[in-house]
Amino acid sequence: LALTYGWVQSPGAVHIAVWVPGDPGQVDISIDASPFAGAPPRLKLQQREGNYPPAIDREFGGAIDVRTDLECVVFASMSMIVIKALKKNYGELWRSAFAGDALLLRNAGDRDEHEWSRDDGEDWREPNPTFLADVFVPRTCLPEHLDV
Repeated sequence: LALTYGWVQSPGAVHIAVWVPGDPGQVDISIDASPFAGAPPRLKLQQREGNYPPAIDREFGGAIDVRTDLECVVFASMSMIVIKALKKNYGELWRSAFAGDALLLRNAGDRDEHEWSRDDGEDWREPNPTFLADVFVPRTCLPEHLDV
């Protein structure tokens, strides 16, 4: 469902935009952050009604401040939710929004469907390498909907 998501970061926070099935106003957003589990906190977005699987149920890619509330903005006309989570370590550079994702790429869970590789034509010492990524594009998507 939420096969891809968008994310950006500032020195103090991570912002994640997720498409959700159904009414985005009826989504429960939670963080599972048991201090005894030892695992990184998990972000979960789950529709209250209907038989939808979670739109996101993933471990964060870095430490977040679980003592503060998440901030959320809902864009109902686009079925989109944007979540802001404060970083635990101000200034830390995250390489991915969620654990297990490729370097700075977005993949919410269907890693078997996406392939990515580094451009072999570049010098391996290039400080800003180019990555090639195959991503799923819905059949109904028009060229003007894409921004690469």
